[in-house]
Amino acid sequence: MEAIVIEEVERKIEKLPPHLAKYINPAQVVAYALNRLPSLYATSEEGWRRQQLKARTELKNQIIMAVRQGFAAVQKDPLKVTTPLKKRGNLDIASHNLEGNHRTGEKKYLLR
Repeated sequence: MEAIVIEEVERKIEKLPPHLAKYINPAQVVAYALNRLPSLYATSEEGWRRQQLKARTELKNQIIMAVRQGFAAVQKDPLKVTTPLKKRGNLDIASHNLEGNHRTGEKKYLLR
């Protein structure tokens, strides 16, 4: 599900003018959307493929709507300060950190 949501966020960001895109934190949009979508777990390659197919077909509209709502919810407020998640004890907080240069189209994906 994460990869499909990230793809949708990327598609939406690419359509935004650079002066608007700079006010969006893609990682926050992804987290917002994922928190509103059903979890799709798998323990085998076949199960993973079924879940991916389900996400791309049955849940497509839900994903689009969750991402759209995520963009509206997480627009950067220049006065709001947030601190990214850090490692907690023995657990790494897994988060996709999507960074991109909207002028050149260059994107970096970091999985922490």
